[in-house]
Amino acid sequence: RDLIVHRISQEVAAVLRLPPIHAIDEQQGLFEMGLDSLMAVELKSRLEAAVGRSLPSTLTFNYPTVAAMTAYLLGELALVDDRQQVPPPVEEGGSHAGGSHATGDDALTEDELAALLAAKLDQMH
Repeated sequence: RDLIVHRISQEVAAVLRLPPIHAIDEQQGLFEMGLDSLMAVELKSRLEAAVGRSLPSTLTFNYPTVAAMTAYLLGELALVDDRQQVPPPVEEGGSHAGGSHATGDDALTEDELAALLAAKLDQMH
């Protein structure tokens, strides 16, 4: 998870033309940070290149924070066993569709997720 948060944060900073040392708040809305629709397309393209697959054109609108986008990508990269852990797209007004999303007993540890991510990234190269 930490690797994906870091990569998304790097891409967000690059698209927003922020200095590389600028800390990105995982919970802050991307559009609140200054992202516009053209930047959203650029961010989507950068993330597609990073993961090696097509992503939905509504990515930044459905997952408007680094945290939400991270959870989505973990699910898309098959690094999360239980899809219920991935938050649903954000509805208008900023609320999530559906109920709570507690993690189950079979949730992976951060070390296990990091190992799975590393293996998946190696496969993609």
